[in-house]
This record gives sequence, C-alpha cells and structure tokens, in this order.
Amino acid sequence: MRRALVLTVVASAFTLASSPRLLAQSPPVCVSGGPYVAECSGPLTLVPHDGSGSFDPDGTPISVLWFEECAFGFFDDPTSLTPNYVIDMTGVCFRHCGPYELQVTSGGETTKCQENTDVFDTTAPDITCPADVQAVWGSSTDPSVTGSASATDACNPSPTVSFSDVIIPQAPGSNIEQTIIRTWMADDGCQQSSCQQTIELFSPSTGVPLQFNPETCDPTFQVSPQGPSVVLHLAGTSNLPVTQIDNTSLKVSRFDAPMKSVKRMLVSAPTEAIKAVSNVPGVCNQAGQDGWKDLKLTFSRSQFIDTLGLAQLPPGSQVQLVVIGKRLNGSTFIATNSITLQ
Repeated sequence: MRRALVLTVVASAFTLASSPRLLAQSPPVCVSGGPYVAECSGPLTLVPHDGSGSFDPDGTPISVLWFEECAFGFFDDPTSLTPNYVIDMTGVCFRHCGPYELQVTSGGETTKCQENTDVFDTTAPDITCPADVQAVWGSSTDPSVTGSASATDACNPSPTVSFSDVIIPQAPGSNIEQTIIRTWMADDGCQQSSCQQTIELFSPSTGVPLQFNPETCDPTFQVSPQGPSVVLHLAGTSNLPVTQIDNTSLKVSRFDAPMKSVKRMLVSAPTEAIKAVSNVPGVCNQAGQDGWKDLKLTFSRSQFIDTLGLAQLPPGSQVQLVVIGKRLNGSTFIATNSITLQ
C-alpha cells in the first residue's frame, strides 16, 4: 500500500508540471510608436498612430486599447493597432496631449506604455494676388474693380484677407499720375503671408487717339454677337509712332472695369488712315492723313462683348474704352475713347 501511494503522488506532480496552461508566461510587449509630432492639417487634424510594434513573446495573439486623455482629442478606433488620434485645432496654434496610454493584453496579462502628441500650425496661408492693373487716372481702385486676393490654409478653412496701400505720386516727366502698391495679407490666426499688387494710373492728357468708326464718326455700338468684327483704330502721333509699339502688350478694357481686358486681337500692318486731332474721349478723329501711320485692331465680336461685360449694361450706356500697351522701350501708353451702347 505504501508503494502505490508514492506512485500516485509522483504522477500527479508530473501532470501539473507538464500542463501548458500552468507554465510561466512572458508579459506582452507594449510599443506605442511615438512621440508624435504633426503639422495642423485642418480643424480636426488626424495624427496616425502605430502600435504594430507590440507583441507577445510567447507568440499568442494580442489585443490593444488606446486611452484618450485629452478633452480635445479622440481615437477613431481605439482597438486598432494603427488608429488616428483626432485633435481639435479650432482656434489654436498648438496642442499637446499626454501622457496617455496604450494597453496591450495577451494571455490574461496586460502591459501599459505611455505616449505624447504635439500638433503645431507653422504653415502660412497660400495667398494669390490679383493681377497688376493699368488704368486711367480717375478710375476706381476699389478691390471690387481692381480685384481681390484669395487665400487658402490647411489648418484654418477661412483665413482673413486684408490689404494696405502705399501711394506713390507722379514722378517728374512720367505720364503716370499715381502708382499704388497694394499689399495683400492673409492671416490664419497663427501665421501670415502676403503678396503685392501694383496699380498704375495714367494721365488721360498723355494718351493717344483711339477711334471707333472713323469714316462715320458714329459712336454707337450694337450689343449683339451677330455682325462684323469689332475694329478700333490706334492713331499714330509724334508722341507715339505706332512702329514703336510692342503689339503683344496691347489690351483693351473698360475705364470703370480695368480688370476686364481683351488681349486677343488681330493687329494689321501700320498704314496711314486716321487724322489725329484730339485725344479727348468723344471727339472724333476722322479718316484721313496726317503724316503718321496708324494701327488697326480687330477683335472677335462675341469675345469683345463677353469679356468687357457689355451685354450686362443697359442700352444707352456710355462706355469709355481704354487701350493700354507698351512702347518698345518699355514705357506704357494709353488711348481712350467712348462708345454708346444700343
């Protein structure tokens, strides 16, 4: 009887020692992958986290849980190894969250590790300035006429845009009455960016004659896309020999809307066709010869009407046209005249 009892005890001890569930196990390893530093990408900025380095040395599966510790942040999937930490960046330039926890569980054991996240707004808004403007002295320089800057920002969807002007008076010997250097500023609440727009206002007294219908001196213009091409005549003078014009620089616009400019035109070879007697809008420069060659500018009728917005004006409106261009020496000139819409 004594020998049987001893054998039973030994067998029981061997069974306990060889059971896999009762062998000593290693705790899981927690790897949270940080610290995390990110640039603000929107009012809700997603910061990717990576806990995939976590594992159980025994090879058993693991489960994870990310714990949110900040009132302004949350995990989009706290049980994922690779969630996004969503940080509310509304109205702030910097957020710090931490320490917060990642818990890794396997085989009934849990290991914790801590992490930190910083989010900054260090990127200035992207700002785009309106095009430079060349117009006649007296025309409006309000941004509703000369154009406004636009801005975008990754962090703030509505950056503020403002401007300030530096006014440069007429330089001696220049036909520029005034130059406005307009600085546009975009502000996202954290960073700023800027760009410059130049507005040049030319004296009408230094202009050269522009003529519409020199044969009849009829200033009326039929606002209809149907009909012949639109033809304007740029009269050469001693102030502006047309052979000294850079034809690629020519554009026609409305005095009251200098941003609306037609640049596509056919420029004929210089010929003597206009007798220049005045550069005052409304005064006719008739067909004839004065010893100076002139330029004939031909426009697509539909493009001329659409680009200058003539169809939106009521019949009877008087529109002052302005042709602006550059001489080959780089100096700018203007030519003006008026038409009456029908």
